[in-house]
Amino acid sequence: MSISDGAGYAPTGEQRSVVSPGEFNFAAAFLDHGHIYGQTNGLLEAGGTLCSVFDPDQAKVRAFCEKFPQVRVASSFDEILNDQSLHLVASAAIPD
Repeated sequence: MSISDGAGYAPTGEQRSVVSPGEFNFAAAFLDHGHIYGQTNGLLEAGGTLCSVFDPDQAKVRAFCEKFPQVRVASSFDEILNDQSLHLVASAAIPD
């Protein structure tokens, strides 16, 4: 496996909910690296509710929405940060 293969690797496991539907709401932002898919899968498998996604690159957002069609697209990162219903923001930003 090359590093480029690992960048898009998104493991899936068994559904083992530890929260009730709507009890743990989360968003995804800055989809710079494929790890965001594994993070999202894990949170969904634990019973989390994926509420919204943001990235300035609309191609990345479209690809994410294809994988997770239930997600709502936020118009800005501030919209996600100001959403009081969210408990966590998963991110795969590359800061440097």
